[in-house]
Amino acid sequence: MVASNIADFILKNDAGILVNPEDPEEVSNAIIALLQNEQLREKLGKNGRKLVIKYNWENTALKILEVFKGLLN
Repeated sequence: MVASNIADFILKNDAGILVNPEDPEEVSNAIIALLQNEQLREKLGKNGRKLVIKYNWENTALKILEVFKGLLN
């Protein structure tokens, strides 16, 4: 994944390459790096999937529900 450099959680989870969206050369270099490196694509893709599973709406809602239940007890 190539994402704006404000999405630091992507970098922290090794799920993508962060770029300055105002710098076309930086964006194109990141895309080219992914196109040329299958291992990097696979690694970032697997890590990105883990993030999506971890932070999907259902899991987030369940965590919020547990917080509310804790507040009621």
